[in-house]
Amino acid sequence: MEFFFSQGAYDEAMGMLYVLLLLIGTLKLWSKGRLLSLYILASFIWLPPLADTSWELVWRFLSEDIVPAPIKYGGNLLNWLNTLLLGQVIPGVSNTVLLTQISLALTAVLTLVLFPVRTKLFCGRGRVFGHGLLVVLRTTPEYLMAFLGVLFLGPSMLPGVLALGIHNAGILAHLTGRFADEQEPREDAPKGILLYFYEVLPRVYRQFLAFLLYRWEVIQRESAILGILGIPTLGFFIDSAFEELRLDRAMFLILVTALMNMTVDGLARVFRRGKITGGCIT
Repeated sequence: MEFFFSQGAYDEAMGMLYVLLLLIGTLKLWSKGRLLSLYILASFIWLPPLADTSWELVWRFLSEDIVPAPIKYGGNLLNWLNTLLLGQVIPGVSNTVLLTQISLALTAVLTLVLFPVRTKLFCGRGRVFGHGLLVVLRTTPEYLMAFLGVLFLGPSMLPGVLALGIHNAGILAHLTGRFADEQEPREDAPKGILLYFYEVLPRVYRQFLAFLLYRWEVIQRESAILGILGIPTLGFFIDSAFEELRLDRAMFLILVTALMNMTVDGLARVFRRGKITGGCIT
């Protein structure tokens, strides 16, 4: 899909997307345990050829290419770090966090709106259509959604926010809807919108928060990656560094991105366990 989009062959790219949707939508039909051995054998038969590894290039990458330029060629390392921090790290981190948090909020809202279409409590047999909708939303890559958003809306954070919110809401609505189906409503439970607000939502809300916090780190990682579409997150500066063959800058920015993801993952674990001062989550 990425190749066809880069060539402007949008009809072929959409054809690949339809194949992907069909593959995911029929997963339950062909993903059988008794066929696992056959799939493993087939994967070895159709394994693509492996590229030759040049250990000389690997050693050059580790010993020269990623070494900061001031150390390698002589210069002021502090000035190099200061320029990188002020010009790329701080703006990249700020935009990544901003895109992450807005996308997280949109994901939460869309999930709460969409999960009822997946449950028997609200849609009965009609939930098959809701399931199909969520398959499309969670299967369509967020990169593709953002790419289309940039084409229609122009380069800004808005395409990234919409892409991340819609894609992740498709995933969380599916998981939350499945969890809701496992709940047995009271015999005197209300109907319609009252059933949603007074019976189902209170039961699934804590699990919904756990799902949302689990996706927090994933959304941040995806926010950084979407920078390659021109959104000024850390991924934008990493992609620019690779294009300019400044591998030392790229590696430094990658380490910053990894540190951010580790921080968010750690915070999400604490929140999921409810270990917050003041007991916001129990």
